[in-house]
Amino acid sequence: MQRVWRPHVATDAEARRAALLPYLLAVGATVLVPPVGAEELRGVVEMLLPLVPEESTTAAD
Repeated sequence: MQRVWRPHVATDAEARRAALLPYLLAVGATVLVPPVGAEELRGVVEMLLPLVPEESTTAAD
């Protein structure tokens, strides 16, 4: 994930933070009591979609 973000941000630290965002959301959602419902969690994840770069470079490029 960090490699996907790196071309779109200024520093390696920013790329790491961007890559951590969906991971921390998923981990946090697993420990909430009461749990977040699937539809609500989907809505939260969909809020992140506009942040995702449209084009990315990978090791295969």
